[in-house]
Amino acid sequence: SGSNGMILFLYGEDSYRSLKKLEEIRAKFLRDLDPSGLNVTELDGDTAEVGDIQAALASAPFLAKKRLVVVKGAL
Repeated sequence: SGSNGMILFLYGEDSYRSLKKLEEIRAKFLRDLDPSGLNVTELDGDTAEVGDIQAALASAPFLAKKRLVVVKGAL
């Protein structure tokens, strides 16, 4: 099946600004698309298996149009 998802990479030396931008993205997602927060998944890139990340990305949204999957420390 096709996907119309978007992937954003936040990286660099300035972790404060990266975290601030991530919180802006999360807040906008919760405000505009998923006030329940049921479609927000956060994974630790250091410990998550590839299959866990793939499963999170492939999961259909629950009572919302989109899902937000955050993988911290993925690179």
